[in-house]
Amino acid sequence: MTSGRECVMMAIFLLASSHAYSTSHMLRDESNVTRPEPSKGQSPSLGLSPDDLPSIPDKLWFTWWGGKTGGHSGSASFKGPGTDYASVVMDPIPHDHEIDEYGDEHTRFLYPAFRTLADCDDDGSGDDMTGSCDLKDDYQDRWNKAVPKLTQFLKDKKILGFTLGDERICHGMDIDEWITMADTIRATFPRGTAIIYANECGSTFFCDDDESNGPCYKDKVPDSIDWISIDKYHKKVKDNVPFVDKLRSKYEQYIYPKLNSHQKVAVSPRVGCDSEARDCPDPDDSAENAKVELDDAHRFQSWQRNDPLIAMMSPYRLDDLVVADDADDLRDFWYKWGKSTK
Repeated sequence: MTSGRECVMMAIFLLASSHAYSTSHMLRDESNVTRPEPSKGQSPSLGLSPDDLPSIPDKLWFTWWGGKTGGHSGSASFKGPGTDYASVVMDPIPHDHEIDEYGDEHTRFLYPAFRTLADCDDDGSGDDMTGSCDLKDDYQDRWNKAVPKLTQFLKDKKILGFTLGDERICHGMDIDEWITMADTIRATFPRGTAIIYANECGSTFFCDDDESNGPCYKDKVPDSIDWISIDKYHKKVKDNVPFVDKLRSKYEQYIYPKLNSHQKVAVSPRVGCDSEARDCPDPDDSAENAKVELDDAHRFQSWQRNDPLIAMMSPYRLDDLVVADDADDLRDFWYKWGKSTK
């Protein structure tokens, strides 16, 4: 017959053995668990919600193409009109140290996300803002590594969001890869915490129009994009219909029906003149050109004030405007409008 002491010892032994087996079994089960991968575009170490970042003010924003003054030199600076008279900065492509130096709550940058995600055509000067791109094979890893820095820029209100670049589709970029760039950004930064912006050729959206001579995008604007725009400038063409009215009708016919409910547009007026490109109302008469562009400016402002779908004005281009002859009134108009959006 077993003694009472022996019974107690046997019970303790059996309990310990059972616990050891259960612990071992749980450890073995844990080692076989398949953990879910982070959602596409999301940093594994950074699950963000809209509450983690400042919200984007619902207001009119203003940026310049050619925002470094002093001509087209790559050594020019954003200091001056490019930041004094703008609430957004994006062109020429900013470096991180420039975002740190000039970015603040009233002057936020659009970060060139395409440089992280893709290899884009270079115009020969090191500027790959415009043209086709090929998505990098390791774009997701590169993006994940950049997320902590970009998150800090957003928290510090140094950036408003991201740009996909200029005229990607009309220069031949694969549309699915263009959309993947936007989706990758959006998967990390929820809508309302960062703007995703893209500019295209007019021909990209003016489908079935006699001016459409390239790839034509007929679908809805990709859901991940917030703002879309096209470049279409007033050139020396005699027409009874004012240029701005014609442009507005093209937006309303070809772009607005492609917008989702959360999306808006940017509008890019021509300011100043490049006489070589001849992409302005009168490249041979500076006084007449300034007069026509000032009339256009007032029409653009009237359009914007009566159209809630315009989120940003993006005049093209500041480094032409600052050196334009006979254009003091034109400069004064645009500088005042830009500064009012800060």
